[in-house]
Amino acid sequence: MGNRTKLINSIREKKNHIVRAYSQLGKNNSSYFDALAVSYGKENLAKIVAKFGIDKFKTLSSIDETDYSNQVTKQLVNQTYGNEYIEMELFSSNYLVKENQIKQQKYICIANKNKVDRKRKFDFETISKCIENNDIVLIDVKERQISPTMASLLQKIDEREYKNQVMSLILMSTPTISTFGKKQTQIVMQQLRCNNPIMYKTVIELQKSVAKSLFLYETSKEQLLMNEAIEEFETNLFNMPIEVIKDNKEKINQFKSKAERIEKLMTKNNFVLQKVPFVDDKIKEEKTFWNIFEISIDKIEQSV
Repeated sequence: MGNRTKLINSIREKKNHIVRAYSQLGKNNSSYFDALAVSYGKENLAKIVAKFGIDKFKTLSSIDETDYSNQVTKQLVNQTYGNEYIEMELFSSNYLVKENQIKQQKYICIANKNKVDRKRKFDFETISKCIENNDIVLIDVKERQISPTMASLLQKIDEREYKNQVMSLILMSTPTISTFGKKQTQIVMQQLRCNNPIMYKTVIELQKSVAKSLFLYETSKEQLLMNEAIEEFETNLFNMPIEVIKDNKEKINQFKSKAERIEKLMTKNNFVLQKVPFVDDKIKEEKTFWNIFEISIDKIEQSV
């Protein structure tokens, strides 16, 4: 088996995995998708989705690949809770001394601008309550190094308490495109399902959209490899002496049959790649790729 054939087969396995993950998301089960996201890695997944876009978020006027996840999350939160929510970076009222450095928790979030004061410092109980009340949608917990002067205004805690706070807050966070590839996301999704069914359902819809983007990405890679194969077939055939062609009719027919099979697959891929619904409003009346994708789920699963 040639290297290109191995690559194409690997891509098809990924596409089958994407289809299974999408199907399970339709059943409110995100575990297949979580494993899929981990296999891509959070950074690669975020870049792919930013490049190929998301069908439910095609109104973005400009795409900044470095901030695409937050752009989508902000829209997602606005659709769920209202337009009062904006991106914020909030900070803990606690600090930790670790390896002679002073560390403070930083909270990446989408917060209600009418209820959350970004200038204040948050203790663990207060930020937890804001998350529970949906005034803050926590995306990630990071940390920054601060000066002794800044630390004098905060409360010192030990390393064990600091880590416990971080872990508890991560479990209260909402997964986004930029965090889907983290291994703990499956646990976070389970917590979200129990504590916030509305947001859980919204994130499931986002994951379905991401799965579609990944399917499109893999299809485009497959198409490039098949284009190379067809070009190679044509080059080999045209370079053959006519005597060789006459003496090897059976092999030439096998060659031609293989090329025709590839061309049929390429035609299907072309249909997929040309029917991206966020390119042109004119195709709204047509059966777009995403419609066909969803309609074909059962049929594809049977062949996996």
